[in-house]
Amino acid sequence: MSLRKYASTESDDSVPAQPRSLASRLLNFGFGHSDHSYSGHSSEHGSGHDESDDGRHQKDDATPDSSSQSEDLQTAATTSKYLLSPSAMAVSTAHHHMDDAAGTHSASSDVSPASEEDTARATHEAMNTPITIPHSNTAPAATHGHSRPPVHLLGRNEDSPKIMTAAIAGELRSLLPVQQRLAKSWRLVYSMDQHGISFNTMLALCSREGAMLLAVKDTKGKVFGAFLNESLRLSPTFYGQGSCFLWKAYRSNPQSRKKDAVKSFKYTGDNEYFVMCDPDFMAVGGGRGKFGLWIKSDFLHGYSARCPTFNNDPLGLDPSHPKNAEADAQQEFVVGHFEIWAFNT
Repeated sequence: MSLRKYASTESDDSVPAQPRSLASRLLNFGFGHSDHSYSGHSSEHGSGHDESDDGRHQKDDATPDSSSQSEDLQTAATTSKYLLSPSAMAVSTAHHHMDDAAGTHSASSDVSPASEEDTARATHEAMNTPITIPHSNTAPAATHGHSRPPVHLLGRNEDSPKIMTAAIAGELRSLLPVQQRLAKSWRLVYSMDQHGISFNTMLALCSREGAMLLAVKDTKGKVFGAFLNESLRLSPTFYGQGSCFLWKAYRSNPQSRKKDAVKSFKYTGDNEYFVMCDPDFMAVGGGRGKFGLWIKSDFLHGYSARCPTFNNDPLGLDPSHPKNAEADAQQEFVVGHFEIWAFNT
């Protein structure tokens, strides 16, 4: 739609030209329907009159008075309210009240104190009217404070020593890769008590299990272990990926009798010494002559030291132990019990 200037064809010194309100201009550019038509605009498309003959546009039949402008403003605000933001709608509503109050007086008279009070009240109401937003049917469901169900630990005899508990498993689950985190249950693959103290038996049972969790309990009652993204297998070199990590369990409350918290040590990116399994030992994490977790094949002796792969504390020490701050911290331990868990995905 082309934009044109509307010029008067006649001059009247006695009646000054009335400037068009914003509402009138909005109406004439498609934001609402207007009862005012411009003959100059229609003549451009429908009449054969040559504008170059007189160089002038035709004027409206009548100059809009103040009541007509007020109606235009009300119509424009009504038809365009959906184009305005909530704050702009409130301001527009306030203007409506102001126009209604001003319309009861002459253009040259001042607004009475009563009208000012009404206008102030109407403005306050408009600016403080709450905007109601309907609720979406696709809103995310509320959790209602319910925690995830406990991990189901399968395959362990009732009278067997227990390293992995439901509390520790629940803490470890949040640290696992997505596939293992969504596992329906965990299955005991190897236990010193149920399967005997045999390194070869352990390797045979683990050969096709894929990702697994190692859990160690030393003779002092400390619980720790590792997550491996692959099965334990004999290999003269390190293997595995960066999803491997070391962990240790501890009491979140010193007064508690059960270990219910877990501290993990994730891959640092320093090297790729993730897992090694030799006929004489198994190790997780290494570098600079040290291992993050090392267990001899007789399932008796082991040690844990800070290693570049995971930058871990010695796993047999409580998180608050002062020795954890040492750069070359390490600790030997005696294995009390050992378990390996796989995931039923």
